[in-house]
Amino acid sequence: MTTITLEQFELKVVRLLGQTSIESIDGGQDLVIDAVAAACDAILPWVPKVNTIDLIGDGSKIIFDLPVDLYEIQAVTDDSGKIIPHSILIPGHYIGESAEDNDWLEYPDKQISFSMAPESGEVFTVYYLAYWTKPDSGTPASTVLEPPDFSITGMSFFAAAYCLLPQAISSAEVRQFGTKVDSGTPEQNPLLRSVDYFLKLFSNEMSRYPKYTRATK
Repeated sequence: MTTITLEQFELKVVRLLGQTSIESIDGGQDLVIDAVAAACDAILPWVPKVNTIDLIGDGSKIIFDLPVDLYEIQAVTDDSGKIIPHSILIPGHYIGESAEDNDWLEYPDKQISFSMAPESGEVFTVYYLAYWTKPDSGTPASTVLEPPDFSITGMSFFAAAYCLLPQAISSAEVRQFGTKVDSGTPEQNPLLRSVDYFLKLFSNEMSRYPKYTRATK
């Protein structure tokens, strides 16, 4: 369960960057909010949100809209709880036990299609992995973040890298005009190295947990 608020998470990122306040970060509040939102997406392969949606048949409809937060469908069941097979797009190939079996395909985009229309009132349940709700500029600072607490450390590393990236890019653009040849092999873009380091910390932290897609397939 998550207990950290948006404000508390932002302060963790500020401390990681060695700053004293959000205002002292180039890009300020808007950049930090973008970084938190990006971190919510970055952890999805390891820590997705689990959700369900019920689709109610009318006897003729075979295509249903999927929820906007859908990341990946895991399974579909009928009224009896039986798992409906996922269709395979191979001509002449059918994966059900008989021609009377229903199956489904995630097509067209953001929709699910059944081979046979669910009967009127019949309920099909879609079990899916969902995106975490991401903060934006209008999100109150007291809002509790959705991802679980064990993912917060990894998220903070990713957010810190995100906040440093604009400065690293600017530094690289300026560096192209440097012509002095120094002795040894000095670091050309230390900010970019910092970005890489934070991303490595993120990967190391999240690698403590198996990727969800690997663990369930």
